[in-house]
Amino acid sequence: MQTSSNKEKAKATGSNDNAMVIDQSRKVNNDNRQHQGAKRRMVSFNENNKQLHKGMANITNSLTSINNRITKVDE
Repeated sequence: MQTSSNKEKAKATGSNDNAMVIDQSRKVNNDNRQHQGAKRRMVSFNENNKQLHKGMANITNSLTSINNRITKVDE
């Protein structure tokens, strides 16, 4: 019984050593895309957080103003 080497098997199946390199580079590219997406989401979250705090400050100022008007009438 004759055994064939891995290179001969690769030639017979039409695969090559570059396939592994290509797969690894795709994985790296996918990892980079996911990381960039996470960065974008974090920036978006920070911007939304700033807007939320501005809105809360506006509500607090409005409520304080209303409260001041009410207490002046009561005095």
